[in-house]
Amino acid sequence: MTTLYIDNRPADFDLSSSIAISLSTASVTSLEKGKTGYSRSIVIPATPLNRELMGDCEQLHSRNRFNAARHMARVECDGFTIIDGMMMLSECKLNDGGYYKFNIIGGNKTWASHASTHKLSSLFPDYSTTLSAATIHDSWTAPDQAVRFLPVQRERYSLHNSSVGMMPTTRILSTSDYHPFLHLKSIIHSTFAEAGYKVDSKFLSSPLFESLYISGLYPTRDVAAMRNAMDFKAGRLSDVSAQADSLGIVYASPYTNYNTVGNIVETADDNNGRFYNHGGCFTTEGQGVIFRPLREVSASFEYNIKYVTDYRILSRNELAGFNTIILNYDDVRKFTIVNEFEDMRDKFECNKSYRIVIADYMKLTTYRLTADEVTNPNADLNNLQPADVTTRTIAEFSDRTKLISYSGDNPMVNLTLWEVVGNNVIQSPSDWMLYEGWVTETGQKEIEVKLQGKVERITPSAPKEFHSIRFGGASEGMTLTLKSDTTVRPVFNPHPTEGATLSFSQVTCYDCSRLTLINAVKQMFNLCFYTDNLTRTVYIEPRQDFYTSHLVDWSARIDHSKPILCSELGDNLSRNMIWRYRTGDLAVAEYNSDHDDDFGSWSAQIENLFASDSDTINENLLFAPSISTDLCTSAAPSALLIQTTDSSLNDTDNLNFTPRIVRYMGMVALPQGEEWNYPVSGAEYPFAAFHNTAEQFCEPFTLCFEDRDGITGLHSYWDDNMTLYNNSRQVTLSLRLFPEEVESIVVPTGTTGCDFRAAFLLDIDGEKSIYRLEEICEYNPEADSTRCIFISMG
Repeated sequence: MTTLYIDNRPADFDLSSSIAISLSTASVTSLEKGKTGYSRSIVIPATPLNRELMGDCEQLHSRNRFNAARHMARVECDGFTIIDGMMMLSECKLNDGGYYKFNIIGGNKTWASHASTHKLSSLFPDYSTTLSAATIHDSWTAPDQAVRFLPVQRERYSLHNSSVGMMPTTRILSTSDYHPFLHLKSIIHSTFAEAGYKVDSKFLSSPLFESLYISGLYPTRDVAAMRNAMDFKAGRLSDVSAQADSLGIVYASPYTNYNTVGNIVETADDNNGRFYNHGGCFTTEGQGVIFRPLREVSASFEYNIKYVTDYRILSRNELAGFNTIILNYDDVRKFTIVNEFEDMRDKFECNKSYRIVIADYMKLTTYRLTADEVTNPNADLNNLQPADVTTRTIAEFSDRTKLISYSGDNPMVNLTLWEVVGNNVIQSPSDWMLYEGWVTETGQKEIEVKLQGKVERITPSAPKEFHSIRFGGASEGMTLTLKSDTTVRPVFNPHPTEGATLSFSQVTCYDCSRLTLINAVKQMFNLCFYTDNLTRTVYIEPRQDFYTSHLVDWSARIDHSKPILCSELGDNLSRNMIWRYRTGDLAVAEYNSDHDDDFGSWSAQIENLFASDSDTINENLLFAPSISTDLCTSAAPSALLIQTTDSSLNDTDNLNFTPRIVRYMGMVALPQGEEWNYPVSGAEYPFAAFHNTAEQFCEPFTLCFEDRDGITGLHSYWDDNMTLYNNSRQVTLSLRLFPEEVESIVVPTGTTGCDFRAAFLLDIDGEKSIYRLEEICEYNPEADSTRCIFISMG
């Protein structure tokens, strides 16, 4: 018996009316199709009961509008649901008894509709953080972070010789070297939760998916007019030096006579193409330099500063010197000058000169350095015994640093520092280092750093002045030399700078819906989405894991009086199927050119001779591939960073780039002797990549579709599809189906297990084979049988 329910109440219904429904696996694989689901038109008479259920909506002067409120309808057959969904009233007849005509919009994924009409930026409305060195550092390891700030290389750097000493110029990282990356799983789960659904997925809880992050996007504006009218690049014509005052500070100001290098920059007048000054907005007034815009603007300033600092070895990891730049009274940038000299304690050799330095030296203390000489010529150096060695005194001294050497021919191991206290000798608790003899305790180090100041409101009557800049962190008397390479330029784009308060919307300015992101992820992993609207649950798995082991034998349901049709797959497809990402950046383009490659893409062939000669390109809607590169800083030359230079972005103010997806593997150790230098100094750094073979950081992995460097690509999620295209057949036949079986398709948590995830056993022409259900066509509970489409499983 067929029964109609409106808002869970039985309605008067003409049982002779034909009710039919089609259900397709396309609603599982196509998210766009699943937004609306099926729609069936039903007419019911305007009986007193139905008028009450419909709220007298046919009355012309009624204030109630039926479609202004949510109403649900359900059609049951013998107690089993075959149609369930929202009601949309389309027509009312007022005379001759009257009727109501409406559509039941069923099987729809309201989460898909919600995701298609809401942007990514509207997620996490309570998220707020202040962009600073501390929050950048905390984001690396704090659990449950929707946003992590990870290092990227926006432009290719090359290590270059310093103007002083034997070590290369040290590049100090800064806030602008970090970019927001958004936790993909958090976005996906929040998208469903906001629409009132929960997610059931082993894949989304896997280590792979847990580690996926997508690049954020800062707000931008068209700055071309401002740059054409008011842009400048100012610099210096010569080097200038000054010594630190009693507070360890050197000033970049023309308004003091002592401990100053004068103006941070001197001119923007063209100097062999180095500088420019559009509109003459950068000028000298009195002794100082200023930026006076033509009209009110909001801008920050980029300071490319190169300087030489005196240093003193502070510890095995750090040098003391000018390690603080004060851009303004409330804008202080502090960093670590990493000690890049190699500690030779484990590499000590006889007949070579070394310098020992005591980090926490105490005056009037006598130190003794000893080593074990391997005097047994047959000793196993990897398993030395007490009888194999003789302890020797290498040096005894009372200074903080000492040049030492030891004459001999045997290996020396186990260098140990002692303190002589009266007649006693105790092992020293002091931190100490051993360097090659050319290293001195004090010297000079060249530093290069790019900083962006806070956004300021600047007007013609209140111009920007540059006399508040200071260099600090040094000891009194240390010398700072400001190099002529130093430049200053305005930044008109509204990207957040250090000290800015950020919301989630300010780091997620994508002009796309959440559904676009979900489709982009679906394209990578061949995801299937099966929605149970009754329990508000969405089952998400890659297609290869989507199907259950439940086997349903429908052989006895076949209506052999109706034709059974069989066809091959592939003749309506393109011969060459390609999976790829969006066009990458300049680094990817250069790699492809150098290697005659298409980084990230994979192709497979359809074997059907009648497949078309064209290509079908399954291109990701959002993401481009990423190349990782090293040499971001001399202190950590092995660190691999995502290179984000985008050749399509000519706006040098723009920190954004084509969206990327990467795996964040947490904090990984750098090779021995290397140090990260900002926002903290340490022997590890936050590692993220699109493709990684560097086993010294973590296990190899790839997000490429193709196999690369011996790592299986994401094509493994699509291999089953190609196997189906090339080896399977489509079978169309008629089945005698019962309402409870159709209900289990509509409500996949039913007890029968007859849903799209099951395998179906069919006996056709005396041969039993396993099939997957693709579509139930126009099921009518009053009909003898229903046409169904299956795909053979090989």
